[in-house]
Amino acid sequence: MSEEGSDPFFLLGLEPRLWLEPETIRERVLQRSATLHPDGPDGDAEAFASLREAGRQLADPAQRILLILQIHGEAPLKTPPGPMALGFFDAIARHQQSTVPVLREAAPTSAIAAAVYAGKRKTAAEASGLLLKKIDEALEVLEARLRFYDTEKMPPMDELRVLAGEYRTLQKWRGELAEHCFLLTQNSRSSLS
Repeated sequence: MSEEGSDPFFLLGLEPRLWLEPETIRERVLQRSATLHPDGPDGDAEAFASLREAGRQLADPAQRILLILQIHGEAPLKTPPGPMALGFFDAIARHQQSTVPVLREAAPTSAIAAAVYAGKRKTAAEASGLLLKKIDEALEVLEARLRFYDTEKMPPMDELRVLAGEYRTLQKWRGELAEHCFLLTQNSRSSLS
């Protein structure tokens, strides 16, 4: 990276690695930010914000991979989704085609319509939950790959780009599915009251 002071690994005093335990990152952020908290006597709001941002970046595996690519002088211009993420593409597309219309449905005005409305949302929420579980399993596989590469020889930079792309894509879809699950269960509960 261009400046040591802006390198999240440097800011938290961590060695640039593909795998970092989330608890280690959290502890470093807490240790280093304790004296910099804006409410403290020696507080520095800008440095505190930089530490928190460094922790956020290193906690995100895709972002951490991109930072390592930069450290190795690679420009992470393209991060293709990769074969694992692409394997979910059809399932995500079908899920969105069936779930989004349910989310956009108007609230029912009768008891019978409310029961149908709640049933549709429950079914869609269950389907979202199953797909969410499969994505979580895929993210666990990616995590295992990172742990493996962290203990073995560094993989080729192109493979790191693909790994970052898979993380980004799966994380994005996971966020969308989690939001759908939440909205579906909220709408279902509110329709019954």
